[in-house]
Amino acid sequence: MYECFINNIHLLFLPPHTSHVLQPLDQSVFGTLKTAYGKQLGYHSHWDCSTVIGKRYFIICYSKARQAALTKQNIISGWKYTGLWPKNMSRPLLNPLLRENTTTPAKQSEEVPKGVSHADASIILASQSSAVLWSTPRRRDELRDHFTLYNKLDGDVTTRRLLFQKVAKGWDEKDHQLAVAQRKIEALEAEVAVTRARKRKKVKMSPNSKFADIVAIRRAQIDAGDVDDDSDKSGDPDYPRDDASCIIVVVE
Repeated sequence: MYECFINNIHLLFLPPHTSHVLQPLDQSVFGTLKTAYGKQLGYHSHWDCSTVIGKRYFIICYSKARQAALTKQNIISGWKYTGLWPKNMSRPLLNPLLRENTTTPAKQSEEVPKGVSHADASIILASQSSAVLWSTPRRRDELRDHFTLYNKLDGDVTTRRLLFQKVAKGWDEKDHQLAVAQRKIEALEAEVAVTRARKRKKVKMSPNSKFADIVAIRRAQIDAGDVDDDSDKSGDPDYPRDDASCIIVVVE
């Protein structure tokens, strides 16, 4: 990082797995380069990349494609399309690859009343033709009374179906209550775990923040004796130096 800083090279670390949205080369240069390279290959119908002539054609075609793709206009348009420069946060956020699928959901079945689930609708239909208007049993004695009354009946199919549906509904309600209670217990256990004293973890510093403070970090390293003071190297003719601005994009 310090070598890049003293040579006026500014590093920019992008979030992982975002090159298809934030990488300027992916958005402008690479596509144009592939198109130009394919066009150059079309001029040579028969060639084999394993031969000397084929490799020579490859270098010639790629050189021409590179000159056509790596233009100032294409490079600037890549930075503008990604919203990195000029800075425009709305461009990557409105990228079609990040937008949610806006397809309309499937229509609900017309047989099920609006706002009523399939299970409740079947219970309503069964209760209209049942000999006994069963209630949902919520205690053991209620369930026992239902079975006692059921044994005294002739065993009508609709009545039996409605009873079983009511029993299943009561069972589902108990399961729901147990699930809610279990989630509350897990939430309380998580709060207790957070309040307990635990070993502090080392926080990973962002590469962008580290590069922004590279001068202070370098000075601290020199003061601590970890590195030698190479500030005089700038006058060395063998030391790399370039006054032109350069931006390097690195994707983790």
